Amino acid sequence: VVVEIKDSDGNLVTTLEHKGAKKGVNRIVWDLGYDGAKTLVNRIEEGFSYGALRPKVSPGSYTATVKAMKEIASTNILVSADPRINMSLADYTKKTETLLKLRDLLSETHEFIDEVSDASQQILVLIKKYQSHDIDEYTSLEKLQKDIAAFKDEHIMRPPPSMTYRQRPRLREEIRTLMRAIDNTTNPPTIPQQERVKSLEAELRVHQQTWKGIEMDIQRFNSTNKSLPQIILKP
Repeated sequence: VVVEIKDSDGNLVTTLEHKGAKKGVNRIVWDLGYDGAKTLVNRIEEGFSYGALRPKVSPGSYTATVKAMKEIASTNILVSADPRINMSLADYTKKTETLLKLRDLLSETHEFIDEVSDASQQILVLIKKYQSHDIDEYTSLEKLQKDIAAFKDEHIMRPPPSMTYRQRPRLREEIRTLMRAIDNTTNPPTIPQQERVKSLEAELRVHQQTWKGIEMDIQRFNSTNKSLPQIILKP
C-alpha cells in the first residue's frame, strides 16, 4: 500500500509505504512532515545514527491518495494549527519554507560529500594498486588524496567519529544544527536565522568552486597518465 500526500497546489509532500499490508484494516501514520533530506550514500560516514528531520507542513488542506493493488482512493486532510501555539498562518508558512530550504541545502550538501568521497575512495584504491606494481605516480596520488581529505574534513563535514562535540561544526553540522534550532521552537524563524540560511548556501557555493579546482588537478593527473587507470569524476 502506497499513500501519497500532496498540498493544495498538487505538490508532493511525502510518500508513505506499508509493505506488510494485508487484507482487512491496515494502519499507516503520517507525522505531518515533508520528506527529510537525502542521506549520505556512505552510511559509515554518517556517524551516530539520527532520525532525519522532516519539516512539518503548515496548517491547511492536503490530499492523501491511497494506492493498493489496482485500486486508487483519495481523501482530504485538514491540518489545523495547535491552539496552544500563538502563531499566525504566515508565521507557520515562513517556518515551513525556511526548513524546506535548509532540507534542500542539506540534501545538496550530502550529494556534494558523496561526490568528494567517491573521488577520494577511487584514489585510495589506485594508490594501493600503484604501490603493489611499483608505479612511481602513486606519490602524486598521495598528495592529491591528502588535499581532498583536508578539504573535506576542514570544510564540509566532521571527520569520523563525527558524533563528538569536541570538534567544531563544519557545513553539514551547521545546517543540521540550524534546522533543529528552528524546528524545536514555537516561533517563526528569526531574521538572524534567515540570514544564516543565506550564508550557509553561500558557503556551499564557495566549497563547490574550490572542488572544481581540485577536479582540475584530478583531470590533469588523468591526462598525464592516460595509460593508467583513470579517476572517474561525476559530470
